[in-house]
Amino acid sequence: MCIRDRSENVFTGITLLNPGTEPALISLEVFTASGEKKGFTLREIKPSEKRALLLSEWIPILTDQLGGFVRVRSNVQIQGFELFGSHQYLAAVPRLIIAE
Repeated sequence: MCIRDRSENVFTGITLLNPGTEPALISLEVFTASGEKKGFTLREIKPSEKRALLLSEWIPILTDQLGGFVRVRSNVQIQGFELFGSHQYLAAVPRLIIAE
């Protein structure tokens, strides 16, 4: 997975959608390829709300990381989508359903 924002014109975008009727309390964590936690955020996503942000907007402390992984957790079922690319390419990870 590419996790580099604002550097070498490479970006990672994360979209989270709460299709339910209850608020979703989500945690989003970013790790290096070796498993070191680099940042996290806690957010609430209201029912029927969608949040689409660059990874560096979800977690502003991230400035220059290439590789690693993202872990999303929620207290209710939500859906997620990842998009990454640059001015030369664009790639998407298929929609994921994130369960409680």
